[in-house]
Amino acid sequence: MIDDRRVAGGLLALTFATLLSAVSGVDGPVAGAVSLVFVLVAPGLALSLPMGPMSVEARLLVSVAGSAALATVTALLLLAAGRWSGGLGLAVLATIVILLAGRAVRLGPHHPPDPPQPPVPDHPDPNTNDLPEEITRRTP
Repeated sequence: MIDDRRVAGGLLALTFATLLSAVSGVDGPVAGAVSLVFVLVAPGLALSLPMGPMSVEARLLVSVAGSAALATVTALLLLAAGRWSGGLGLAVLATIVILLAGRAVRLGPHHPPDPPQPPVPDHPDPNTNDLPEEITRRTP
């Protein structure tokens, strides 16, 4: 099982590398590859962290599908607002990733809640017999 904190830490590092390359104006194949990996994987992976443990294949599927959905919604909202730019789109996606991955780092690994336990009496009732029937049955 992959530790969610390590995944979230890697997401944060990828996010800051993408923002650094976008803000500094670095062009080239490395900056393009970092931005492409970020847009294709990071938002959906950050979205999948609160979902709890899942297989690597399921996490990859959720990551790519979630990233495509978030990138599409972000682009459509920016277009509708008349504010579209690639840098602003990356900044919005980076904000989403930072918020979701930061939450996963802060809260730690996902553990399902313990099932409720029946209450334990303080002292046993002397009028009840908790022994199995085989022991309490008297033979003539």
